[in-house]
Formats: sequence, C-alpha cells, structure tokens
Amino acid sequence: MDALKDACRASGDYSITLIPYYAQVIADFDTADTVRQRRFESLQKLHGQLHLYKERGYDAELLCSLAARKAELIMKASTKAEIAQLDKPKPPHYDGVNFSPNPYLTPEEELICWCETSLLAPLDSTAVRRYMEVFRQVFPEKANWAFGEVLQ
Repeated sequence: MDALKDACRASGDYSITLIPYYAQVIADFDTADTVRQRRFESLQKLHGQLHLYKERGYDAELLCSLAARKAELIMKASTKAEIAQLDKPKPPHYDGVNFSPNPYLTPEEELICWCETSLLAPLDSTAVRRYMEVFRQVFPEKANWAFGEVLQ
C-alpha cells in the first residue's frame, strides 16, 4: 500500500493523493463502523479544505504533502476527540519566547496558517523565524533559495 500511496502523492493532485486513504477506510472491516465513519467524514473535510487552499493558489506539491500527512494522522486516530482535534487543530502555542507545535497540526497546515496570517498583518521577528523554520521543514530543497543566508 505504501508504493500506491507514494504514486498517488506524486501525481500532483491532492484528490488522487487521498484515494488510498478512502480505500483503506472502506476496506478496513477490523475497525468499528463508528471509527470508520468518523475517519471517512474527516477525510471529506480535509478534501474540502484542500479545495479551498487550491482556490487560494497554494502550491500543488504543498497540498499533496498536506493531504498525505494529514490523512495518515486521520487513519491513526480512533477516538471522536482525536478526530475533532484533527478536523480543527489549534495553532502552535506561543509561550512568549518560542512556538510549540501542535501534534494535530501538520507542518504544511502551519505553513499555510503563517501565509494567511502574514496577509492580515506584519509578523514580528519571532513569528517570521517560525514561518521560515516551518517553510524549511516543508520545502527543504527550496529554503536556501528562498531565504538565502537568513536561516543560517
């Protein structure tokens, strides 16, 4: 199944990236129906969110990566509370010095959050550093080109 997931992710289409996860939910008869239903609904919500991001012009590679990483988290979730956290993750916690990532928020989602936030108001230096850190996690091959020596 991993080879299929990798091939779907490489397609450049987040809808195709999600297909193996939908199939896994449907075919997993060892899991309770309520859990399967919650996972299926969560995948549908994710699909809708990805569509919104696509309409806003986000990179296809970013969306496929987000789809795969988030779908993996959904497939591991077994409780209603976990699914709820995945469907509406909270932003990273800021303690006044640093940001602590939320385990239910993928780096790709956090990157999109920083992009959206930066459109609303200028980011302070701590937020800019976190934005660049997350960018480097998501796009390591592009980080040096995008930021040059700033991250060094």
